[in-house]
Amino acid sequence: MKNLDAALRFFASSERFGIRLGLERMRSLMARLGGTPQETVYLHIAGTNGKGSVTAFAASALAAAGYRVGVYTSPFLFRFSERIRVLDGVAGLEALVRDDAAGEIPPEAVVRLAARVEQATEDMRAAGEEHPTEFELITAVAFLHFAECRCDAVVLETGLGGRLDATNTIDAPDVCAITALGYDHCDRLGNTMAEIAAEKAAIIKRGTRVVLQDQGSAGTPEDAAVAEAVVRARCREVGAGLRIAHASECTTLRQGLYALDGQPGQVLRFDPPGAVLETALLGSYQPLNALTAYRALEALAETGRLPRLDAAAIVRGFRLTRWPCRFELLAKDPPVLADGAHNPQGAESLRRSLSAVVPGRAVHFVCGVSADKDYPAMLSALLADPDPAAVSAFRPASFRAVAADHPRALSAPALAEAARVAGGSSLRTGSCVRIEDALAEAVREARSDGGAVCAFGSLFLMRGIRSALPRALAIDRPKEVRPGWTG
Repeated sequence: MKNLDAALRFFASSERFGIRLGLERMRSLMARLGGTPQETVYLHIAGTNGKGSVTAFAASALAAAGYRVGVYTSPFLFRFSERIRVLDGVAGLEALVRDDAAGEIPPEAVVRLAARVEQATEDMRAAGEEHPTEFELITAVAFLHFAECRCDAVVLETGLGGRLDATNTIDAPDVCAITALGYDHCDRLGNTMAEIAAEKAAIIKRGTRVVLQDQGSAGTPEDAAVAEAVVRARCREVGAGLRIAHASECTTLRQGLYALDGQPGQVLRFDPPGAVLETALLGSYQPLNALTAYRALEALAETGRLPRLDAAAIVRGFRLTRWPCRFELLAKDPPVLADGAHNPQGAESLRRSLSAVVPGRAVHFVCGVSADKDYPAMLSALLADPDPAAVSAFRPASFRAVAADHPRALSAPALAEAARVAGGSSLRTGSCVRIEDALAEAVREARSDGGAVCAFGSLFLMRGIRSALPRALAIDRPKEVRPGWTG
């Protein structure tokens, strides 16, 4: 394998085999590579919404405690190497705050390890076995990289589901965390909450400590009760200890664009133990994610395997946690927020975040989603106004649809029409060909009416938003010029 492009082509070539859930291929692949490392301290995280944020909080705290931490996440926003990262203690964490590429797997390591994985894959094929999927190949590279770096701990985010996810080849994680559950990937995980929860809960193994995020805000009370019952049953089945991260244990003391000495963020208190923590993450859903990570870290500390993990390290780690495009403030004048909400639960969380951070303001949306998502329900959750007189709520003012840059993207006109139906006559809707045009026009309107801009939807869209924003902010088009606007 000659270079990084060749390695990425090798991974992508497996796309033709599709997403085929199952552990047989991954187990065979890892056996040929020396086995999945089992002695590492693992925090295994599954869920529908929030698992990436919980991963970020936990990894930052572990690094703040001085540990070398492997971090595996998906998908990536800007670079493939984001998916596999090693934070080498406090210095590694501080480097990540300065540079969001810090700690990512180096290109030469990707090339070298991909070559090993490719040879193992050829051996599997020669033996008449199925070809591993793209996610399985990448997960194998991650395991190899973390082993080479001699990580003290690994925070492992599942890709899809849990029971048959490639990350589930570890024998027994020290701690499992399960975040908010919702209806996503139903074609593979099931159409009922009981089925989905069972898939996620299957990462729980005998003797594992388990933290379940309060499901009260994830859906209906009935779904929340079902999800909790399924996880409790799994814990009883395998003899795992369970703790619920209850929303009532977390109080938001301060939240806003200037909450942290003039910078965006939140101040939180967790009871018990009455700890006060700060985070730069703005979303109204982040306090519960932070609490879930906190409880998972408490459980890790209880194992005795990471003796330097204490309250001071957690406080420092949470303050330095960064997680791009999760209700992230990209600009202040006007406020430009980016959020990867791409399902109904995520959209409802985004709605609450906007109401808390930009109350009473007009919001100009830029959105792109995948065609296979439940985008009508997502748009209804965000744009329909059940109480027009509520002064604390934001006001949906305009909606510009764009097509995210990936094969499954919904067309911009179709998305604009769905937004028109969801938002009603008070919402101006239309579609733009270029992300830069949509952003520039949204910025101009927000400057004109004192509002804010919110780009949301597919994480694939976030790549374009980040790169187009500097140009969009620099353009101050006259009010009568509306290039790219077709509505």
